[in-house]
Amino acid sequence: MNQPGVTIKNGWQIGYLTLLGIHLLAIFFNWDTLRFVTKPLLMVWLLVYFISITVPGAPFRKLVIAALFFSWLGDVFLMQPASSFFMAGLASFLLAQLLYTWIFLNARKRCNTTGRWNPVMLISILVYIILLYAWLFRTLPNELRLPVLLYAIAIGSMLASAFHVYAKPFENPALLLICGAALFVLSDSLLAINQFIQPFPLAGVGIMLTYGLAQLFIVKSISRIS
Repeated sequence: MNQPGVTIKNGWQIGYLTLLGIHLLAIFFNWDTLRFVTKPLLMVWLLVYFISITVPGAPFRKLVIAALFFSWLGDVFLMQPASSFFMAGLASFLLAQLLYTWIFLNARKRCNTTGRWNPVMLISILVYIILLYAWLFRTLPNELRLPVLLYAIAIGSMLASAFHVYAKPFENPALLLICGAALFVLSDSLLAINQFIQPFPLAGVGIMLTYGLAQLFIVKSISRIS
């Protein structure tokens, strides 16, 4: 009896992955018009998909919607060439990361009430963030050094909190959430390296592939929390 609903939900997910694939092709072949059309549609499509797999009143539903909205806003800002728009995009994604961190910390209270924080994982994330920021520091414009530091702390906190949401981190849906958070960190790392250190081939494809999958994995995992 639930088959039509399941088909519709799967259709939205397939549609999102198809849209992401089209966007990646547009980046690869430098189809600028198509790229500028598909990029802002990604988070809109994912938002509709998330709404389709959750019910009103579901835990963290409004917060995830807000995080996707700020992600969409960040995408739109980062499409603009002016440096002021980069700062606006960074601020938008900072708010998205703070929302995701808040969601994960509160989800932990539901799913992992007796779990402990893993010191090895926390130290590993901290070391990665420190090393990446140290690498970026010399090439960052002065006005971006503090904002990028704040963002690095925020996304590191998001990854750390994602790892501790579920009591068994290497089983679904925990693994899905951790992979999503890790891909988000990887995407932003690639963006920062390409933007401030050294442009590299297929950077745009790598950045958007990891980002698109990261957001999908995160919302799918959070949608399963009851």
